[in-house]
Amino acid sequence: MSRPNIYEKLYRTREIELTVKGRKSGMDISRPVWFVLEGKTLYLLPVSGSDTKWYKNTLVNPTLKLSLNGTEILSTKGRNITDENPVRSIVRKLSPDIAKEK
Repeated sequence: MSRPNIYEKLYRTREIELTVKGRKSGMDISRPVWFVLEGKTLYLLPVSGSDTKWYKNTLVNPTLKLSLNGTEILSTKGRNITDENPVRSIVRKLSPDIAKEK
């Protein structure tokens, strides 16, 4: 799948399948995640914050596989954002209702 086609598909959905390596087991672990797409940057949102297991796994191994409708669309290295201001901005873009609770 070409990159422009990937972005077109991502703009039409709010949830993708994320696969990370377990920090203890080393096994692939998949789960649905919400995201925000800004230009060509994809921000994944751990709903339980830094206590989310997949987030903790990315601290040990930042390799991510992203799938949409059962098809892997991207394998890349992620970068964790811990600065409060960008995190708040991403949460607001995903859902104004969630941002009000924070």
